[in-house]
Amino acid sequence: MNKRSLIIQDDSICRKILLIRDGRCQKCGATKKLVVSHCFGKKTYPNLRHDLNNLLLLCNDCHIGWWHKYPTQAWTQFRHRWPDRFDYLMQAKNKIIKLNEEHYKNKRDELKAELKQLEEK
Repeated sequence: MNKRSLIIQDDSICRKILLIRDGRCQKCGATKKLVVSHCFGKKTYPNLRHDLNNLLLLCNDCHIGWWHKYPTQAWTQFRHRWPDRFDYLMQAKNKIIKLNEEHYKNKRDELKAELKQLEEK
């Protein structure tokens, strides 16, 4: 399986996890048109793409009209609501990880274990 296929699979598992973990938009509480938002962008910080601390479930309106439109305000709210996640991300964003097939396979195993644990609750 190629790296791109592994990334797509991991994206799908992350979405399933967030739908269970968060269940609704973390800004407004909506339950429709939910998208996975990356606190630190997946292109600039590919090492955080599938890090659950870096992911928020937002409705499309809040994703576009708040997170991307007012990033300073969004980050301030994130920091106040999840201070431990914020501190973790400030350190993790600078961590260098070799993003090869082995990394994605290991990450997928971690994500599957997390999904299974959430589904059993």
